[in-house]
Amino acid sequence: MTDALEYGDSVVIVNVDRLAEEAYHMAHERISDAPTDSTIPEQGPADLAVWKDSARWANHVLPRLRCMAGYDDGTGMGTWTTPQPVVALRDHNADDEPASGQIISSSHLHDLAVDWWDRGAYDALEGEPAECDTGEIVAV
Repeated sequence: MTDALEYGDSVVIVNVDRLAEEAYHMAHERISDAPTDSTIPEQGPADLAVWKDSARWANHVLPRLRCMAGYDDGTGMGTWTTPQPVVALRDHNADDEPASGQIISSSHLHDLAVDWWDRGAYDALEGEPAECDTGEIVAV
């Protein structure tokens, strides 16, 4: 975050719980739908390299996670590579009038999204049903 926000600036608002849920379900669906012979790599289920060392990860999954986390698409090419200040909102605050949130860097939310993508991937590899409990998120 390089620039301070000023009165009248437009700010992206990201619902942290929805971000985590979407990232979790993206991974769970992707890995659950993978052909059986490729779901468990030789290194064991804890290694997600078979999915993360791919063009699909770099060109589709990461840009989508960055977009969901509030990155700016400064190039206009759909890569969403520029972190920016965003307002992080939690589900339990969303219905408050006025709703309160925290101004943080979208890069922090991107890290959270990748973490929840990993959780969904691990659950799919272990054959667990897609159950995402964002109540575990204690700090943003």
